[in-house]
Amino acid sequence: MYQQESPIEMVLAQIFEPTSQHVRDNFWTTAAIQQELSKHGVKAGDIPNLTNLGKAIRKLRWKRLKHKNDRGYYLCLRKPSK
Repeated sequence: MYQQESPIEMVLAQIFEPTSQHVRDNFWTTAAIQQELSKHGVKAGDIPNLTNLGKAIRKLRWKRLKHKNDRGYYLCLRKPSK
């Protein structure tokens, strides 16, 4: 009934948030999300492969959409808290 969030789900939720602004700048493929994680201090060994990253995103219930021929997610980067 209850599930604990995995560490990658927590990190994803800290870095990204879904947006209703469906513009190209907010469109993220799973591969682009994977690359962005490394920019936010996630160690290379802690970044999941594309399959596991996709599973974590699905658990967060982010809606997957199509933009032209690519499938991905409309997300924006959260602003860092000071």
